[in-house]
Amino acid sequence: MAGTFDPSASLREFEHLIAACRIAIASTDDSHRVRYCNAAFEDLFRYRLSEALGRELETLVGFAENHEATRAVSRVGDGESIRLTTKARRKDRTFVEVEFHGVPRSPTGPFTGYWALFQDVTGHRHAEQLLQVLRDRFRKLTRNVIEAQEWERLRIARDLHDDVGQRLVIWQLAMDRVRRDLSPVAPHFDMRLEELQKQARSISTDLQALSHELHSPALSLLSIDKSLKRLCDDMSTRFGMQIDFKGWHVPRSIPADVSLCLFRVLQEALTNVVKHSGTARATVRLTGTPEAIELKIRDFGSGMPADRQATTPGLGLMTMRERVAMVKGMFSITSPPDGGTEIDVRIPLETT
Repeated sequence: MAGTFDPSASLREFEHLIAACRIAIASTDDSHRVRYCNAAFEDLFRYRLSEALGRELETLVGFAENHEATRAVSRVGDGESIRLTTKARRKDRTFVEVEFHGVPRSPTGPFTGYWALFQDVTGHRHAEQLLQVLRDRFRKLTRNVIEAQEWERLRIARDLHDDVGQRLVIWQLAMDRVRRDLSPVAPHFDMRLEELQKQARSISTDLQALSHELHSPALSLLSIDKSLKRLCDDMSTRFGMQIDFKGWHVPRSIPADVSLCLFRVLQEALTNVVKHSGTARATVRLTGTPEAIELKIRDFGSGMPADRQATTPGLGLMTMRERVAMVKGMFSITSPPDGGTEIDVRIPLETT
């Protein structure tokens, strides 16, 4: 009759499904002895069906010596379905990383055995380990680059201040003397020399600003809130920005690497505001707690799409993240619903 349920046909379909499944599957009786296993089980553990039948499954796959697996299987005997990632042993005594699922054959009533499913995850684990190695190497390389940058910044800043800067000062003094000597006998050169002096002073000012941008002496002379406030003031003057800086409960002294991290993150973030945000307004908030120091930078420009943050973060953003990671801090970047971009940095402070 059409539509009549045929239990035998359903059973045959189920058996065919298990036999063709690429996941290793075995079935046991109430004594945990193998009563069936599919071809994938034979391939994974290298036992033929005839070799596996009647043997205790836990002994066959090495779970009998694996305390974690033994405890998990005992829960199956209590009627519980379990999932475990562990090592299993093949016939040739080699081991394979598997995701093991144990499911009682009868969900209710007395224990009659269980279904055991084994998924080989060795390749996934190796891929994860390789990916972690690559991440660690990339992080080490990034940190080496950051440290090299800081040393190079310091060297160039010192050269600009101690060498080029001093030579500019000598040049200006020499022009002063030439101007005084020539003024009585060649007054028509006076205006030209004055213009050259103005250009020299402008170059000297720009050189000093560049030197401080490369390596700010304020970090070693001032507290971190005053150093960041000075940076905001300098950026406001140079780029015509409106930067509102406020600090609350900021410790008077914090580790030098934390100070440098906060300074560079703020410097990079404000530079990005100038280059990419399309706005000249930003807020900076520095807050201290007994356990940490937090920096929030917010602009009111076009914002950064979430997919770009994840897929194409850019070198500047990657460097900021790594700087914060180097001092065991947390870094996040979001685009608030009302627009703009917000960068949050939280760095723990050691307490004594």
